[in-house]
Amino acid sequence: MPPDEASRRLGDILVSARAALRYCRDISFDQFADDDMRQRAVMQCLMVIGEAANALPTETCGQIT
Repeated sequence: MPPDEASRRLGDILVSARAALRYCRDISFDQFADDDMRQRAVMQCLMVIGEAANALPTETCGQIT
């Protein structure tokens, strides 16, 4: 995988993690539990994070940890 592709995937992870945090900011767990749309938005972010992380080359993962 070209270095710019790994950087793009890391960027996708960062953008999605920030979005998920933003969707959960300033609400209680009960509010989150009652908000199906918010839950789906966070799940979508987690799926993007998982797919991007899974596509990262082993060398890149070794540099992160």
